Amino acid sequence: MNQHHRFTIHETGDATITSSRIDEGEGTAVELANREQAAFLITDDLRALPELRSATDATVVISPIVLEALVKRDALDRTDVLSKLEDVAENRDWLGRPIYRRA
Repeated sequence: MNQHHRFTIHETGDATITSSRIDEGEGTAVELANREQAAFLITDDLRALPELRSATDATVVISPIVLEALVKRDALDRTDVLSKLEDVAENRDWLGRPIYRRA
């Protein structure tokens, strides 16, 4: 079922929030979350997690936790998620990394 109509695309400028752990991509995500008063900010950067949490009022979670929640709610099939997670792990160089072990 196509759900693209449920997404909103937001324009962002250059990030003003950056650090040794928060890169420009995460910085713009934090700024957007703050501007839109988002409830959640999803990231795949464990190193930046503590700083991201202090930079926004949104609840910051890593992407594998979202996948786990969707599997528990039967919104996604566990086997499909594990297969896709393996693909992501290979493409994003997660294999053997803390985010992969958490996933």
